[in-house]
Amino acid sequence: GSLSNLVNSLVRTFTSDQIEVFLRAAFAGLEALGFNKNSTRSDTVLNPASKDIIRQKLKELMQSIHDSYMSEMCKGSSGQSEPETVNTDDISISVIKTELSQGPEEKFYFDSSVSDRYGSSSIVLHDSIYDLYSEWDCGRLGADGSELPCVGLCLATAVLEEDLITPSSDAFDVKQPKLVSKVHDIRFLNPVNGADMTPQFQRKRSTIEEPISLRLDIGQMTAEDGYEMRCGMNVNDKWTDEFCETRGITPLGDGTANVNCDCTIPGIIAVYLVKVDNGNSQPLLEMPENFAFNKYINFRIAEDYYKLVEPNEAQFEEHLHTQLATIIDTDKGNIIKLKTWPGSIEVAFNLVAPNDLEAGQQQQAYEQFAELLATGQLDLTDLAGQQMSVPAQCVENCKEKTEGELMLPMIVMACGMAVALFILVFIVCAVCIKKKKTADK
Repeated sequence: GSLSNLVNSLVRTFTSDQIEVFLRAAFAGLEALGFNKNSTRSDTVLNPASKDIIRQKLKELMQSIHDSYMSEMCKGSSGQSEPETVNTDDISISVIKTELSQGPEEKFYFDSSVSDRYGSSSIVLHDSIYDLYSEWDCGRLGADGSELPCVGLCLATAVLEEDLITPSSDAFDVKQPKLVSKVHDIRFLNPVNGADMTPQFQRKRSTIEEPISLRLDIGQMTAEDGYEMRCGMNVNDKWTDEFCETRGITPLGDGTANVNCDCTIPGIIAVYLVKVDNGNSQPLLEMPENFAFNKYINFRIAEDYYKLVEPNEAQFEEHLHTQLATIIDTDKGNIIKLKTWPGSIEVAFNLVAPNDLEAGQQQQAYEQFAELLATGQLDLTDLAGQQMSVPAQCVENCKEKTEGELMLPMIVMACGMAVALFILVFIVCAVCIKKKKTADK
């Protein structure tokens, strides 16, 4: 009885592949019932004939995601394993069992499967969560039955491609909010049994003294006239900004942006438009991206851009991104803004560190990378696995030589030759004088 229940609560029963199958089947079932996931109107998103059934199915789906699928992924993780991900066309789920060893400023990503994380939605837990879960009683038992503390927690995140939350509400009698971001879900799970602890925070409300910092990707969305962007949370079937503060917007240079939110409890969060009473919406304060370490790197590969890159530019840059991360020995998320362009093959990227803890490591990695470039020892391959030619080159303080600097070696050489000629003439003269003296005797 109780022992069997305990074992079942600790042992994983579903694999990631099985969870993906379950999710695809659930979404297919919703569409078969008449759920129009692409609609933003209350009278078309649900088939009137089956709206009550659809609402119930949506609730059951979200409950399964929180209490079953995320829990299973948590139980299958260890503190040393990479984030586990499940992706379908409708949802991306990531679960990582973290021991919070990187400190309270460690950044986590909602979708850990993306290769280029620059601009991707992210979360920083800060000191309050770090203090709560760096060592705590989670029900973990030793071999002798004694209680053992847990270090860390499971952080589960999901990104919903469509708003499945609003139409599941029993209060869904009004128009859906105009979302400018995808729906983001944050859950804190017990690392031993995978239990969702998020409802505890929502019942206690403002438990977290230092809010969780979020950066939510809004793509190229902008606020409409008379509206402004707000970070909000779905609590008790309603969207509210009571628990989230909208801090500002971070433009990313490619036309996309992140909205910065501070939220005092975890849960289901999104950025949406709110009508301004006086009709004058205010643009969000711009908050530029700040890194503890940020180095721009540009180098040249002596190969044909139009032959190796242009036919498969995205794949080539992804392949290059992976190689550079391995060579520099850093997370791919720390190599941002990677791009290539013709001129042989020009490559540029920024090597960054999100916090002071990693800044020293990145400085050392940068210096080692610069040394590889300077000595012509940077080994890179193309998509076919063939070695590419990367000539020796400098990565920083590469100034053009002045005319005087270019002439200096020639002047030194000329002086050397003049001295050598003088010595030769002197020797010849000395030999001639000696012969003459010998002849006179």
